[in-house]
Amino acid sequence: ITPEKFIESLKFRKFLNNVSQTCGVQFIIDESHCVLEFEYFRPAWTKLGQIKNEFSLSPILLLTATCSYEGASKLAIILKRPNLKEIRSSQIYQPHTNEIQLVQYNYLERMKKKIFAIAYTFEDSYQCHQKMAYEPFRWPKDPEISKCDICDNCKRYIDNKIIWCDISEDLLQILDTVDKLVNFTNDLTTPLVNFGHDDIVDIFTRAKNKNAKEKNLTSLWENDSDK
Repeated sequence: ITPEKFIESLKFRKFLNNVSQTCGVQFIIDESHCVLEFEYFRPAWTKLGQIKNEFSLSPILLLTATCSYEGASKLAIILKRPNLKEIRSSQIYQPHTNEIQLVQYNYLERMKKKIFAIAYTFEDSYQCHQKMAYEPFRWPKDPEISKCDICDNCKRYIDNKIIWCDISEDLLQILDTVDKLVNFTNDLTTPLVNFGHDDIVDIFTRAKNKNAKEKNLTSLWENDSDK
C-alpha cells in the first residue's frame, strides 16, 4: 500500500488494528529513503511515525539501498524508533570487484543514463567519479577509498598535471568585492543600480577599462592603502 493509503484511510487502519489483535502485524517500508526525500510533495511519507502511535508493539522493517549514516539517524527520529537497529548486507565499496570487467556486461548499458546523470551532477571535472559516488553514502566505519585512476576525471587530472592551490585569500577578496558593490549600489549618489559578473571581475582585477570608468568602479579601490 502507499503511505497515503495508510495515513488517510481510517477504515484501513481499523482493519489493521483488528488483525493485530488476533495474529499481529508487521510493517515493511520499502525504499524508506523516500521518507527523507519526498517530504515536500508527498508529506504522507513523513507521517509514517503514526505507525508507532497506533501499533507500538509491531516491528517495522525499513529497506533501502541509498541511505547514508545521517539519513538513518533522521529516519529513526521521524519514525519514532530511537532504538532502530541497522543491518547492512555489505559495504558499497568492494575492492575485489574488477571494475574494468564490469564494462563488458550489459549492466553498464542498462544503467548508462544513471551513470551520465551522476557524472553531470558534479561540477568538479577533476574529482574521481568513484569517490563522488561513494562518499555521500559512506558510514563512519566504512573504509576511505583512493582515486580509481581509470575514470575520465582521474585521467584528466593526470593528463593535465593539476596542481592544487590555496585560493582562500582570493575568495575572501571576492566576498569583500561583492560587499563593496552592494554598498555602492545602495548609495543613491552613485550611477550603479545593479551589478554583475563583469563588475566583480573589474574590481577584483582593478581594471581601468571603459566599464570601470563609466560606472566609477575605480573609486572603490583608489583610496586603498595597499594600492
